[in-house]
Amino acid sequence: MNPAQVLYRKCGKCAAKLFPYNRNDQDTWTNWCFEKCRDRQVSPEKLMLERSPNINSVHQQRPIKPYYY
Repeated sequence: MNPAQVLYRKCGKCAAKLFPYNRNDQDTWTNWCFEKCRDRQVSPEKLMLERSPNINSVHQQRPIKPYYY
């Protein structure tokens, strides 16, 4: 694999994390991210965190509701 393909794949993984339910948005963001990474020399992870700073936070997930029977 050449470096451009590796970068595009990293952009795709970040896009899947940002948009887990919408494939069209994933593709659009992947293409945008790839262009920005080449132009600005930044990593896809940094662009992902610029868009959604708390994406890696555990507190974003809802706590599990206990069921009492």
